[in-house]
Amino acid sequence: MFRYQLINLFVFLSISFSYTQEKVILVNGNATKVELEGSKIVAIRGELPNYMRGYIKPKSDIFKKTMPLSEREAYQGAESEIETFEPLPLVAENALYFNENMATLTDNTMTALKKYAQTVKSGEARTVSLKAWYTLGDTSSQRLVANRLDACKSFLEVNGVPSNLIFTSFTAAGELSEYVEITFQ
Repeated sequence: MFRYQLINLFVFLSISFSYTQEKVILVNGNATKVELEGSKIVAIRGELPNYMRGYIKPKSDIFKKTMPLSEREAYQGAESEIETFEPLPLVAENALYFNENMATLTDNTMTALKKYAQTVKSGEARTVSLKAWYTLGDTSSQRLVANRLDACKSFLEVNGVPSNLIFTSFTAAGELSEYVEITFQ
């Protein structure tokens, strides 16, 4: 009998914990404790200032902090009509984009690479680093990323950047990167 009551108590507690949970999410880069019901935020409990102490934001992070709307701005926005628009793709700084499943350079990528080649040739940078990510366990994804890196490196070489100043690397990740990241030193 006791065993049956213990099992019922465990089931009840696990259901109640899964229904309302406290989680920590990032709001404008600040760790904030919130209460969730399913996937809906039902209460904000406050910031946790030391939660991410020691965390360093990666250079490839494309998100920027924004100021929250004042009450007046939020009210004025609610009065206006809803406009529909096509969302623009997220563009990372120093990113060389390719068409989906392609390794050929686009016109925008070639223009950017010419500018970057000039940066190295002028002496503003000593080396160029090209980095991309492929899907872990997917050999076709790995080949595609290697071909994209080779295309970028070859284009830089044709535009006057010595090959010994260009470093390429690719890493396994959860998914294929849509771009090649370029950095200078």
